[in-house]
Amino acid sequence: MKISKYTKLINDKDRYFVYNSLSNYLGQIEEELYALLVQKQKENNHLSNDELDTESRVLLMNKNIITENNDDDILKYVAAIKGRRSIVNSLSLTIAPTMDCNFSCPYCFETKEKGKMDDTTIQNIIEFIKKQSHLNSVHITWFGGEPLLCPDVIEKISDGLAAACTTSISAKVITNGYFLNEKTITLLEKSKVNAIQLTIDGMPETHNKVKFTKTDKDTFRTIVNNIDVFAKLNPSITLAVRVNIDKNNLKEFYKLHDFFADRYKGNKNIFLVPAFITATTKNTCKDSCLISNAEKFSVYKDFFHIMNNVNLIYPNNSIHECAVRNPTTWAIAPNGDLYKCWEIIGNHKYKIGELTKEGIKITDHKQNNRYLYGADPFEEESCKECFSFPICNGGCPHKRIENKFNNQDFDLCTHFKESIDDYLLLRLGAK
Repeated sequence: MKISKYTKLINDKDRYFVYNSLSNYLGQIEEELYALLVQKQKENNHLSNDELDTESRVLLMNKNIITENNDDDILKYVAAIKGRRSIVNSLSLTIAPTMDCNFSCPYCFETKEKGKMDDTTIQNIIEFIKKQSHLNSVHITWFGGEPLLCPDVIEKISDGLAAACTTSISAKVITNGYFLNEKTITLLEKSKVNAIQLTIDGMPETHNKVKFTKTDKDTFRTIVNNIDVFAKLNPSITLAVRVNIDKNNLKEFYKLHDFFADRYKGNKNIFLVPAFITATTKNTCKDSCLISNAEKFSVYKDFFHIMNNVNLIYPNNSIHECAVRNPTTWAIAPNGDLYKCWEIIGNHKYKIGELTKEGIKITDHKQNNRYLYGADPFEEESCKECFSFPICNGGCPHKRIENKFNNQDFDLCTHFKESIDDYLLLRLGAK
């Protein structure tokens, strides 16, 4: 046995810990065992059976701290990820009822287009799902544009699926929250929506500079009033208030947290989510106002202390893979055009096909193959050898594809990579 290349040993104030990025296990060990593991790791030597007691050996093996072969360990991970890519008994659809929006946020990657999904496309979606008799589940993300500009489209598709399908259906909606009134909340609950994500960009003065309409210059108040209605109705839906953050509005997140914590005290279905604006979006924010991975630790540290949410400072412990790598995942534009990723929905450069009366029609096999098979991190040695690879899984597939095929230079690495020791020590201090 030898120390896994995905193992990190940590000494903090006479406490000794071990972490493995493959198993995402973090645990405390005795000083004697720590010293032995440090020595073996430094010398790249094997551990003999008589150097470990049975209990320690079993624990370290089960948590991937020690291994017989690093290549076999990563192959287990590869198998799990590629297994998720090949799931065919579930269907994941992003549906945009419209690409129009009542706001014009500067960081938005989308191009607004007037109009909405017509009845022909609506019926094609219903018929397409109905024909997938092998499915165990269907998950729909209502997207846009602003999807709640067209609640009738959501209602028609949801009612059509309820009448035609026996498959389990769930949904979420990504909205700016402006139209989240009692009527739409009732509709969303009826439409099997179990999660809502809406965006607020700071306290009123900051938010209203970014999000406004011709007739409403205080959309912060409008959206908060809508959240009040949501809280009063208390539907069986979670409401994540996403706060898009750059250096300009960073401090306001703390004020927003206090505002929401006080206003919706005790409501576990309403919570804030910090989200850093990244260079994947076509925004007017210069690089100087974006928060780098190196700077994020101090920010997340503050967020963790005020929100007491360990998920902000500790890697996700589940095997996850972006849905675009799966052949049963589609983003459907209002006119029935098909894309693989919601970040480029409506951008005709990335159109892959069309949803017709007969079903999926691929019109750009090259683009489709890029998303399904191209720029695979498992084929990149620098990724496979990286300690953080099991944490980030190679980063965003869309960014990877852009880097490889369109000469872009997006940062693919997780923010944990540069400061993993700091994050782990913060987690340990929180225990």
